[in-house]
Amino acid sequence: MTKKIILINNAYPSPQMPNSGTYAESIKLALESGGFHVDTVVLRPSGSGLKKIKDYITFYSRLLLAPLKQYDVLYINHYTFLLPLFIRIPFQKNKIIYHWHGEELIHNTWLFKFIRSLMKKTFKSTDIHISPSHYYGSIIAKQLKIDPKKILISPSGGVDTDLFSPIYHKQKGEVLHIGFPSSLTEHKGVDYLLKLIQDIPKLQLQLKKEIYIHYINY
Repeated sequence: MTKKIILINNAYPSPQMPNSGTYAESIKLALESGGFHVDTVVLRPSGSGLKKIKDYITFYSRLLLAPLKQYDVLYINHYTFLLPLFIRIPFQKNKIIYHWHGEELIHNTWLFKFIRSLMKKTFKSTDIHISPSHYYGSIIAKQLKIDPKKILISPSGGVDTDLFSPIYHKQKGEVLHIGFPSSLTEHKGVDYLLKLIQDIPKLQLQLKKEIYIHYINY
């Protein structure tokens, strides 16, 4: 019997914003290729300003009305921003997967601390938590009081193994290529990238290699 999964996220590609939440679309396609039936409750942005407010109202209404009990698994992304679910999750007996993408756990304003205090009360011992890195895994364990053994490490959009594969041999040659596959924003670490670029002349002398930085944009 095919397992039914409902994928929930506050971003997803739309005609107006095709780059929004592409990782969520990747997750859906990967689950479907694995034989699962996947439905979505997602926010497909149509614009900014009043349009964004309208999009969120529609999205939150769907969160309140979605027939969650008919699914085997709830796959929830960015739970911090899904407040309407807080009143529904404690009553769900499905398997629940929380996929954390990092930035929703590093805000420490009073509002986010309050939201996290509410959120932690909805977790169950059987829940699965996914982190994009070991670093954010440590943040999840600390901020949400989650057993580190229950945290799985997986990149947010997965890895296309047709394009990327591990290389175990020691790199040879006089050239070093470094890729930055993300948006040029502070919370994605662009300040570290800029610092690296400033240090390239010194690093090239130390390593005796030419260094090239590749920015992989959408």
